[in-house]
Parts: sequence; C-alpha cells; structure tokens
Amino acid sequence: MMKLEITYNKTVEEVQADFNNCFPFLRLEFLKKGRTIGDINKNITRHTVELPGNTSINELENIFSNVMSLPIRVLRKSGNIWMETSITGNWTLARQNEHGREISGYAV
Repeated sequence: MMKLEITYNKTVEEVQADFNNCFPFLRLEFLKKGRTIGDINKNITRHTVELPGNTSINELENIFSNVMSLPIRVLRKSGNIWMETSITGNWTLARQNEHGREISGYAV
C-alpha cells in the first residue's frame, strides 16, 4: 500500500513524483497552480493518504478535493501522451496503471 505524505511545504512536484513512483503510468495533475501544497491551500495541515491499489480514481480525486481542498485530476499514460481518466474513473489505481502499461507497449 502506498502512503502519500501531504504537507504545507511539500512541492507539487514532490507529491507527483511520490505518486508516480508507485504508479508509473499514472500522473497527478493539480487543477490549481502553485509551487507548494501551501500555495494551493493556505490552510492545509499534514495528511497521510493511504492508497491501496484498489482505490478508484474517483475516490482518490474526492479525497484530495473534499478532505484537503486540493482539486486534482488523474491522467493515464497512453504511448507518449497523458489522457484523462474521467470515463474510467471507477477503475482502480492498479487497473488504470496496468492499462497504461499495456497501451504504452511495456512488457511485464
């Protein structure tokens, strides 16, 4: 199970890299701009987000938006581009990541 540490001073790039280390064919896109998490939400407190592979995209987006006021979108790699996952938002992170691996042409 992956754990994402979200803190005021953590950069957006650090959160994205932590997520990408566990799900290399998925990417978090923050819908509000800022260099750090605190730039996006001035009232953020420390959060640890536990992400088992069976968490759906919709659940993850809701956790970020509703719990931390950090609106995000999850993108899936498709070859050389990143595609929105809104149509398959009920899929799990593991399934999305595996599908991204398959359509990007990477062997197991």
